[in-house]
Amino acid sequence: MSHKPPYDPDVDVRKYSNPEGSLTVNKDEETGEYIVNLNNQSEPHLSFEKRITSTRTAVLEGEKLWAIPENWEFQAGFESRASGNKTEVYHIPETGVDVEVSVPQNVHLIDADYYVRSVGGLEGVSTSEPDWEDLEALLELDPDADPLCYIDDEVIDALESLNKDVKRRSFERKVDDEVAEFGMDSVLEHFDDPAYGYHKVPADAFQVGFNYEYALKETLKRHQDVVGEVEEVLKEFEIVPHYPQFDYEIVSEDSVEYWLEAAAEAGLSGSEALDYIMVEVLDRSQSEWAEQRGVEQGTVSGNVASAKRVIQ
Repeated sequence: MSHKPPYDPDVDVRKYSNPEGSLTVNKDEETGEYIVNLNNQSEPHLSFEKRITSTRTAVLEGEKLWAIPENWEFQAGFESRASGNKTEVYHIPETGVDVEVSVPQNVHLIDADYYVRSVGGLEGVSTSEPDWEDLEALLELDPDADPLCYIDDEVIDALESLNKDVKRRSFERKVDDEVAEFGMDSVLEHFDDPAYGYHKVPADAFQVGFNYEYALKETLKRHQDVVGEVEEVLKEFEIVPHYPQFDYEIVSEDSVEYWLEAAAEAGLSGSEALDYIMVEVLDRSQSEWAEQRGVEQGTVSGNVASAKRVIQ
């Protein structure tokens, strides 16, 4: 199964319940459709039953889904340390994109859908950075006094080289790439099963202290012994973190062909799809796009509003 099972023998796709009532999604094995049943006991007029497609090969950012399509592959779940909000990332094999959805928590039944936050490619991103001001302060101390007097001259020379802007940027890029890659590999290895729960982010990229020697050696081109001592100084004086942290991001899909396919699957008309994609996805202003298309801004605005009503 591509997503979290609903822990209910009578529900095979999804179940969400609260004091208002319940939302269930089951699959009709004959037609292959999902059957969505919202039973709102507090406000019966909001109850409904509807059928939706059980597969999607493309979706739009901003869409709301009553259930995760069965062809999507679960990648990982994340929980923000700051807000507690939960998101899940799925991969659509047919189009090769990753989809980030918000997981409904403590909401009204009518709002208990999955909101498509972003579509593109899942990547790790480093959230830690060196404290260069601390390095500058260290190097400005009296070289004949504690602590510089105990640091080898060759190591101090390497630290001064690292403190130059070009070396700083080179070192940061190498560390960021390594932290992002290994951090995300760790998530995909250990949190690619919904049963494992959600990975809290930002998070430590490594269970043990990070080794900066590769980035330092590639940046400074110094002997291994010198590089090792430079790393010790950087960690001892907390210029670099022992445990660099990482988060994740979805690098936006930039294929217009994909977005048109997603708009068609969402049920938008041709003009709704075109205007929604240009304004909401590709960030063109309504006035600029209307002028380029040769129509009134109100026409574009109306199509965008109509598209939002369809997908939300």
